[in-house]
Amino acid sequence: MDQMLARCSPTHAATAPFVRRNQAKLWRPAETDGKGDSVPTPIKLDQFLKYHGIARSGGEAKTLIRSGAVRVNGNVETRRGRKLQEGDVVEWETRRIEVRESDLSNP
Repeated sequence: MDQMLARCSPTHAATAPFVRRNQAKLWRPAETDGKGDSVPTPIKLDQFLKYHGIARSGGEAKTLIRSGAVRVNGNVETRRGRKLQEGDVVEWETRRIEVRESDLSNP
């Protein structure tokens, strides 16, 4: 209990500002290819499905992925956080979409 109070004390807060776990991801430096050009950040599978209109919401994307209805590069993918790279092929029912650079975002 004393350790928890020490972590929350004003003295400690002044020397080490509180950073949320997810906030650290927002402030990471952009990845570069060594030439100074930024490298596109991979897109997650559930975001890709929403972006292309296959799913209307994150919940619907999650359901589609968990049911095994989505294939990536010919293999059933059940991880909604699967990171897609340029050239990956996503299949759902009769639709087949190749991931392009324009689908990826720059940090």
